[in-house]
Amino acid sequence: MTKITTLAAAAAISLSAMAPSAFAMGSELNALTGAVYNGLNSMQMDLASINSLSLQDIQRIDQIMTSGDNESDKRQKINLILRNASDR
Repeated sequence: MTKITTLAAAAAISLSAMAPSAFAMGSELNALTGAVYNGLNSMQMDLASINSLSLQDIQRIDQIMTSGDNESDKRQKINLILRNASDR
């Protein structure tokens, strides 16, 4: 019985230790998603498929938006990602 109690206590401690990092990761994702949404909105991009974007899509769009490419190239690359997301 003590082994089970010890294992349960260890599991509870490890899960509670993971909770803050999971919360922080969720906050970072929300911040990144918000920044991408605001950037796309300011570029007057079609946001109809934004809910279909994966985390990888959001990261790629963020990288494109902060790259040194000209506005036209950025729009073209982002539109491709948005089209692919809406086709899923």
